[in-house]
Formats: sequence, structure tokens, C-alpha cells
Amino acid sequence: MGDLSFESIEIVQLMVTIEQHFGLKNLASEELLMRDGRYVPDRTVEEVTQFVYDQIQKRK
Repeated sequence: MGDLSFESIEIVQLMVTIEQHFGLKNLASEELLMRDGRYVPDRTVEEVTQFVYDQIQKRK
């Protein structure tokens, strides 16, 4: 995550924490973190926030 200078393991930990905090199971984080089978390291906080918001909305 470019905005925060996160390493890939830190992003995974963040996504797990978000899942736990919001009670989301099986958050499709690969949609956010992968493109064409490759890790995308330059996601912004805004993109992560929008992704989580969209995931919550889908589950309502």
C-alpha cells in the first residue's frame, strides 16, 4: 500500500484485521490486491476504503 509504505505481509494483516473488525468473512481481498495473477503493491488508502465499503454494501 503505497500511501503507508506497507509491505505485502502488512497488507495481508490489515485485511484480516478489517475482516475481523467488520465481521466480514471471506473478504475478496484478491480483487483488491491482485491483477492478472500478480500482487499490486501500489494501492492507496482511498482504494482500500472504497473496497471495504463496497464489500459491506454487497452483503446488506
